[in-house]
Amino acid sequence: MPPPARSSKLKEELVKRATEGSTWDIHKLSEYIMANKDYDVAVLGPLMYLLDPGLIPSAQEMKALKFQRSRPTLPAVHAAMHVLSVMVSLFGGLESQGKDAIAVATRLVADHLPNICQWTNFFAREGLYVGPCGSLFLLFVLLDELQGAIMSSTSCIESLLAMWTSIGADRQPVVVSACTLCPLVSLLKLTITDDDGRTNLCDVFGNSKEELKSFISALVQRMDAVSSLHAEGTVSTSFTTAYVSQLLDITQELLTEQNYWIAIFRDGSYLSTLSSTLLSVSLKARGHSTIWKDITLSLRYMVTFCSASGLGNISPVHQMHHALKGGILRLLSRCLTHIPPSCSDFSFVARFYGDILAYTVYRRVTEVIFPFHPALKTQTIRSLVSPSPEITRLWPAVDSTVQSACAIYDHPMSQRAAERICDNIHFHLLAFIEHFCETQTPVFEDIRRRRKISESLQSLVIFVDHVSLPPTVDLRTFDQTKSLFERDMQHLTKRSLSFLAQSSEVGNLYLVQFLFPYGITTLRVFARTCRDVSGGFYSLSSIFTVIESPKNTLDFQGKTAREVRADLTAVTGGK
Repeated sequence: MPPPARSSKLKEELVKRATEGSTWDIHKLSEYIMANKDYDVAVLGPLMYLLDPGLIPSAQEMKALKFQRSRPTLPAVHAAMHVLSVMVSLFGGLESQGKDAIAVATRLVADHLPNICQWTNFFAREGLYVGPCGSLFLLFVLLDELQGAIMSSTSCIESLLAMWTSIGADRQPVVVSACTLCPLVSLLKLTITDDDGRTNLCDVFGNSKEELKSFISALVQRMDAVSSLHAEGTVSTSFTTAYVSQLLDITQELLTEQNYWIAIFRDGSYLSTLSSTLLSVSLKARGHSTIWKDITLSLRYMVTFCSASGLGNISPVHQMHHALKGGILRLLSRCLTHIPPSCSDFSFVARFYGDILAYTVYRRVTEVIFPFHPALKTQTIRSLVSPSPEITRLWPAVDSTVQSACAIYDHPMSQRAAERICDNIHFHLLAFIEHFCETQTPVFEDIRRRRKISESLQSLVIFVDHVSLPPTVDLRTFDQTKSLFERDMQHLTKRSLSFLAQSSEVGNLYLVQFLFPYGITTLRVFARTCRDVSGGFYSLSSIFTVIESPKNTLDFQGKTAREVRADLTAVTGGK
């Protein structure tokens, strides 16, 4: 269609009909403005009259409409929707229209910003048109001439929060497509990284705990929503990882305040949802190395979140528990299976995997074994749940490491900071187990006498073996079972020694130090407590296969454990 002729009469007619609420003429006027670069106040100004707050229907009017079968749209609402749509088009191409056009348009918007905010709040309250409203605000913020005005305006920040927490007709956050997801997240990230925007946002949260609660709830719900969209195939895997990464950045920016730590992590839904979302992504990642790298980057955030002992009253044990509920163990298992051992991310994931496994032992002892054994309900045992002197000495290092990581997470050294946190939490959990084994020999002996066990219970391994046996198991057959365990242990020990001897060749010597701090004994405890429901020990078996395989037979560089196993099977004919 050729651009409309530039005539004063045509312009006047378009302006007149558009201000009367004709949606057709609103769009024709937009075409005229862009075709003729006529960003004049006399042309744009009348459109702003359609955003008069006095035209916003009351809550009672909107409620009455919901009970009508045809659900008609009020003319004022219909016109406002089209004006906002036209503004998205106009401001989307504004930078190419010259400085004069930018000056006129931005000045006009700045004058009518309160009105735009009130209409945005209305649409957010009704769960309507949230995507275009978010896109419009994002375009405003990207213009230097408007960014300061928006970030310093409390009403604009409140409009952003209203859009972020908007609930649709299905009582879920308004998330219908990728185009709706992106503007709000990008807008929020820009706001939280701007000094004025961040100050206003914190002021709103400080004045209303409900606002903070709603904000965090929406953040978790949106993470869950994008996971559902990904599972349905509505959005791609790469989009999902990018979106989750933005949510993690937003979370990280908030975590400089102690009360935000508590608000985000108190009920555990954030970590469990994050774990399940990343697990969902990993199930479709297969051989895409970029996706596995994105997942690993997200796991580095999770290390910080799980080690938040120094900020607020959220303990690492609480964090680990909820991460496990979301499937973190299975996720890490898949990472170890698909990431090549030669990759630098492999050792990081392995150490985090060791932390989670160490926590399962901790939980097994404190939550599963204690309640069912009267001898373990003494004050001495209960006191073990509080930090021992060994652990207390570790707390300052944990606290300082977490806080320093928060300060430099965007710095090139952030990877090393995350690994230091991983080391600290690992020491914390294993120190508890070691302290337990060293100090509770009398308790072990009491269990041994009551259950008529001939062996001395002086190690956690034997302790777990005995107290976790089902009641129906005949303890008289324990000697036979024990011999089978010992035979398996000898085989696994041989594999571990081989692994230890060769691991330095692939730069993973510290993998043994952190994943197997007690040698094969640790692996055996993990095997007893985890039951390998997630297939984690299959992954470890794959790792052993990679390390121990003859390197002159196949080139393993860059291959995952699963690929190497397949290659070996092909070479040996499945033997």
